[in-house]
Amino acid sequence: MRLRTLITAAAGFHASAVLAFLTAAALVEPSPDASFTGPLAELAGPASMLVIGVGPDDGPGEGILPALVCAALALTQAALLWTLLRWRLRDLWNGPLSGLTGRFRNGPVIFWLATAYGTLTFAAALLVDLSYATESGSMAGIWMMPLLGPATILWFALPFTLPGLMTLGGPVQAWVFWRLLRGRRVPAVAAVPDATAG
Repeated sequence: MRLRTLITAAAGFHASAVLAFLTAAALVEPSPDASFTGPLAELAGPASMLVIGVGPDDGPGEGILPALVCAALALTQAALLWTLLRWRLRDLWNGPLSGLTGRFRNGPVIFWLATAYGTLTFAAALLVDLSYATESGSMAGIWMMPLLGPATILWFALPFTLPGLMTLGGPVQAWVFWRLLRGRRVPAVAAVPDATAG
């Protein structure tokens, strides 16, 4: 698998989730009990604070305009992250994934464990977001606490709701997990000249 394929697929998955929630916000009759704007603000992560503020009672509002703004922020954030990763990994971009993971002692195993954890938590967060969008007073978020582990401390420590914590907390922790446990860098093996070449 190529590195560019994996990163592009992750960005595409995030963008498709945003577009699915935006489509639902546009097509589904607004309900006093549930809203698709909140999950879109969650998918937009920290950027949605530009729209909703950080007060305990602040919310993104209802209607299609706040949903469009949150979706635009989420898509912009995904595109910026993809661009940043493409620039940061430019030497490895067209190479195989092992070009990145093979540089570290525990690289391949830890990479796939971290990727599985990030994917699991992101998918679970999308299900929780969908539950919040369709049900009033949903308690589905309680299942995210054991999955997110240390990130849940922020839920209790901060006096306001941090948008994106539930959706983006898992992938960020997966990245930290990869950085901490991948091991030391393996020295590059120099090519040995062929003695038979003449």
